[in-house]
Amino acid sequence: MVKKVLFNNLLWEALGKGLNLISVFIVNFILANYLGPELFGSFSYVIAFSSGFLILSEFGLERIEIRETVKNEKIIESSLLIRLVASISSYSLLALCVSFLESDVDMQKMILIFAVSNFASIGYAFKNFFIGKFKNLYSSIALNFRDIFTLVSLLVLIYLKSSFSTILYYYLAAYFIEFIILVFIFTTKFKSYKLKMDFSKTKYLITKSFPLFIAGLLIFSYKKMDLIIINYFLNDYETGIYSSAQKIASALLTSTMVIIMVGGPILNKTIDTASYKKNRLLFFEIIILSSVLCSIIFFIFSENIIEMVFTKEYVKSIYPFKILIWKNVFESIFLATGYIIIIQDLQKKAYLRNLIAATISIISNLILISNYGIIAASYISLITYFFAGFVCNYFVKEYSFLNTITLEALKFSEIKKHLQKNG
Repeated sequence: MVKKVLFNNLLWEALGKGLNLISVFIVNFILANYLGPELFGSFSYVIAFSSGFLILSEFGLERIEIRETVKNEKIIESSLLIRLVASISSYSLLALCVSFLESDVDMQKMILIFAVSNFASIGYAFKNFFIGKFKNLYSSIALNFRDIFTLVSLLVLIYLKSSFSTILYYYLAAYFIEFIILVFIFTTKFKSYKLKMDFSKTKYLITKSFPLFIAGLLIFSYKKMDLIIINYFLNDYETGIYSSAQKIASALLTSTMVIIMVGGPILNKTIDTASYKKNRLLFFEIIILSSVLCSIIFFIFSENIIEMVFTKEYVKSIYPFKILIWKNVFESIFLATGYIIIIQDLQKKAYLRNLIAATISIISNLILISNYGIIAASYISLITYFFAGFVCNYFVKEYSFLNTITLEALKFSEIKKHLQKNG
């Protein structure tokens, strides 16, 4: 029964993420070539600025929601309340920051409008409920409807020769398409679950998610701040070149996210059993192996990929792309260790390793980008994730065991055992 559930969720999650990967790939290919490096840089800057406040809106709840749902805890009402309050607060803060940090009135307007998409993240409470109930099919359906809407509307808008701002508004609408579908699926497929004014778990969720919320803010500082700093010190063209390389390289994380979304809840189920440690090691081994193999393949064909995806205007993105490809390995380890921290309820000090990594990233970017440009930003991103997912664990006593697991996973002993067992 467990194997059947695992297979079905693996199938739907892989299909959903696979289609999402293809869609994102096509959308960025079309968008980058239609807008050109400069406008694509502005587009990426708007999204990067807005997404930082998305972390505030989500309040570190995502993994906690999945974990509590796996445990059959009734937490949706509390999650929705926290997400609503957090979204309103984050949008108010964003409006304040934009007025101080961005002098271009048109850019202010676009950031404020696109940031409304953060309210759609309230619906992710339902998405995480589906994943916790091992119904990955439903979250994949919502995600792929968003992708289809984005792709179709983009093609129509380009055919009509629409402006940059019009494209951005339709990009925003896609998030609310996903939100509507998530709500629709929940109300039709889980009729027995009646939403009531039950906020008994609110305090508990805030307590458990707050350390992850702080960690999320710090993650933003080294996940998106490089784009903002590049835009500040350099220009929209360089931002567009770096963003194009970053977006294609980030596609490599798809395999890791599928493994976490499918294998994570299964691993969570076995946490109190004798097989947990072996399952945890296998979890790490699969993530590391898949990320290394993906990175090797992308690196070998890196120049072909850039030439195939972008016009000659983007040839400069080949070099940062080759560097960012390897960031995938360290970011995958970071995500794997982060998931273990959550399911073992060790998130209280999660902010510490991110604080160290964020400090390294921000200081390095501020010093080096103005002199060495986007190549420096690429190396800093790679090094930062190496620190965040591995080195920083040595600075937090409770997390040092994660490095032991990571190093043990490099032997791939559990994978070998399974291969030998199955002939």
